[in-house]
Amino acid sequence: MSADLKKIQGVWKVEAVDTGDPKDTPPIGEFDSVRFVFKGSLFFITGRKGTEAALVTLDPEKTPKHFDTIEADEKSEPLRVIATVKADGPVYREPVVHQSIYKFEGDKLLIALNKGGGERPTEFKAIPFDFKAPPTPDPKPLRVVVVVTLAKTDEPTPEFEPRKRFDAWATAKALRDRMASKK
Repeated sequence: MSADLKKIQGVWKVEAVDTGDPKDTPPIGEFDSVRFVFKGSLFFITGRKGTEAALVTLDPEKTPKHFDTIEADEKSEPLRVIATVKADGPVYREPVVHQSIYKFEGDKLLIALNKGGGERPTEFKAIPFDFKAPPTPDPKPLRVVVVVTLAKTDEPTPEFEPRKRFDAWATAKALRDRMASKK
């Protein structure tokens, strides 16, 4: 475990959020219950909308330092997302790696979170979603960066409690089985 990964372990509270658009940034009070939790290579956010988990990889040798995440499932493994369903079962897409950056400023942790799946940010500057951008035939990911400032707490590290995910394949299979049993 790298020195930065050791330093990042534990529970962090949100001190500031910059979306790049003051009209789109929720009041900081809305983040009072939000916690960023690092436990080994598992990173999860608890609070406003349940729990979101990801596997995190840090590269402190890069400039700026790299903070990469892949959405995780309830077993702390990369989340397998169904891309399409064929007659013989689901076809999964590769997990999306969200390429972000981080730095420590004293006892604070700043993360420029790449929310759109596009290119890695190169600076700690928020990039808002551009609602006025014309649609393009290029399926290039959106470039949305949110800069979050975190302060470490002395709260105990909670256990990861995944939210239930809707499994379309299992649901469709259960319906087919039920319909077949009625024949």
